[in-house]
Amino acid sequence: MDSESELREHLSQVPPELYDETVATELGTFVRESSVAAGPGECLVGSTEVLESLFGKWKTLERQESQSGITGLILSLGALLGTWPVSRIQAALEATPVKHVVRWCQVNLPASVQSQRRITLPAQKA
Repeated sequence: MDSESELREHLSQVPPELYDETVATELGTFVRESSVAAGPGECLVGSTEVLESLFGKWKTLERQESQSGITGLILSLGALLGTWPVSRIQAALEATPVKHVVRWCQVNLPASVQSQRRITLPAQKA
């Protein structure tokens, strides 16, 4: 069953006094057009709650890696969006050397405020 059909099935359960055909049609169109981008079995982020949850997980990860800051962890967002088999994670880690990731971050990510502070205001030795 496709996403639009699943939505229609769900909406058929809505009590008539709460059902609005215009809203149902707009939702169906949105789901149909949005789901074209998804592959078979793939889920797309479609709500602010999902995004807020993602940022919460990202910030938790950043606290665990507090010395490196949050900017470089941008590459972890994809991994936080779902469950991944250990074999796939292992293959990805083995295929991508850390030095390549560090270089990609240096080339593609702007300097964070934290790194700019470290450069501008070096720690004073006691």
